[in-house]
Amino acid sequence: MDSTLRSSRSIFTAGGLLALVTWSSTLAISTSVMAALGPLTGASLTMAVGGVASLAVAMAQGQRPWDMFRHDRRYLLGCGGMFVAYMVVFYAGVGFAPDNATKLMVGLLNHLWPALLVALSVPILHQAARQKLLLVGCGLAVAGTALAKLTTGTVAFAVWPLTAGLCAGLLWAVYSNCVRLWGPKEGGGSVPLFLLISSAIMGVLRLFAHETPHWSTRTGVELFFLAVITIGLCYVLWEAGMRRGNNRLLGLASYFVPVASTALATWYWHEPFRTGLFAGAGLVVVGAIVSSKALRTT
Repeated sequence: MDSTLRSSRSIFTAGGLLALVTWSSTLAISTSVMAALGPLTGASLTMAVGGVASLAVAMAQGQRPWDMFRHDRRYLLGCGGMFVAYMVVFYAGVGFAPDNATKLMVGLLNHLWPALLVALSVPILHQAARQKLLLVGCGLAVAGTALAKLTTGTVAFAVWPLTAGLCAGLLWAVYSNCVRLWGPKEGGGSVPLFLLISSAIMGVLRLFAHETPHWSTRTGVELFFLAVITIGLCYVLWEAGMRRGNNRLLGLASYFVPVASTALATWYWHEPFRTGLFAGAGLVVVGAIVSSKALRTT
């Protein structure tokens, strides 16, 4: 039995790691999709296709759609509300950022979530920690985002997208901790449901906007990858990994996503290499690692 449990835990952990690797491409590809289709149209379509794809994955694993409504109310309303808010805030922040430099900053602020995840595990999961070292780690991560902003020359009117990026990072950190606390211990979660609700909200907002989508083969391929792989599959893998895998290992691996995401976006957009931006991303990683060292094993 013990070997079976260890094997199962390893599988869920591997799925979470795959999600992290794939998520490194989210900023680059989502920006391209929303530039072609419009911020609200692109986000709504991405979440709709991703929701259907994740529902297909769940059904292939034997989960019935109506079972997604039968979980703990704290999970459905609390985690579900945070998930939906995260999707709306993050994609709106990226979609309405005025330039690529600001989009990179939105992505970097969003990627404060690994350090925030560690810090918030203390009050949420009652994780023991060395408080001073935890403060140092969080301070380094914040200093990294400040350094990146100062060296990209992001202008003042981008306050809304940058605030959205920070709120997104906070929401995902709280969500990931609460999933561990309130999420179902057996079977699948309700990620497909959360995605479809997110899509519906963005779709309603789309009714009040004037967007003209411009389709191309490239846009179709990017939408498929972003919706089916990055969202439809990876959000399911991440939640399962946090609920039933080695969440400490996944937390450690997540610390390296900011640098990978920044590098991929810079390459994908053919942007010039900015030393300060990557130094800031590196500080975010160091801050997250220091924060993890502050946790005491109990």
